[in-house]
Amino acid sequence: MFVCHGNICRSPMAEFIMKKLVAEAGLQDEFVIASSATSTEEIWNGIGNPVYPPAKAELKKHGISCAGKTAVQLKREDYPNYDYFIGMDAANIRNMQQIFQQDPDGKIYRLLTFAGRQADIADPWYTGDFDVTYNDVLEGCIALLKEIKKELKVSEEQDIFVSVARFCKVKNHEKILSVFKEYLRAFNPRAVLLLVGDGERRKSRWNCLRRYCWSCMRIW
Repeated sequence: MFVCHGNICRSPMAEFIMKKLVAEAGLQDEFVIASSATSTEEIWNGIGNPVYPPAKAELKKHGISCAGKTAVQLKREDYPNYDYFIGMDAANIRNMQQIFQQDPDGKIYRLLTFAGRQADIADPWYTGDFDVTYNDVLEGCIALLKEIKKELKVSEEQDIFVSVARFCKVKNHEKILSVFKEYLRAFNPRAVLLLVGDGERRKSRWNCLRRYCWSCMRIW
């Protein structure tokens, strides 16, 4: 659970950045990721405001959607439902401790501590620096995910597959790419496929790569 003061800037940015990172790691089934506020300033008659437009725009700039997200307040009964409560600044930490009446299980953290920084993430509502906030949140989320992977004993190793063959019809590279795509989905989204060779169909393989997973494949 990511937490900030109003749940319209920093914590929803962290929620959706983390969801993207987890999905890219193929671990979405292992996580429940949400965000909330320590205050009710952005909640009126039980209805929360949507993500602040500049924060939403910053996420969109990086290909991340936060559609449908509205502010909700953190509650005492949330405590047993999450393993981590990640605040953005020291005030968030104090407020969470008040809501939960301290932290008996040691679940409350400040995000940038996972990145080795004893620092707050500035509220862009006041600073206007949404790009700076995005970068700080991203740094913290990457470090947090790395820490959780250690707990889950998820390997950071890359599987590398190499196919050495002339690019021609009888070599059936389409089948290789299709099987590799399934391997990415089912086993290791960090795997890499190298296709090594020459031939009359080499140029057309670039288009085939783009239909599958360009970032994980190379032609040499």
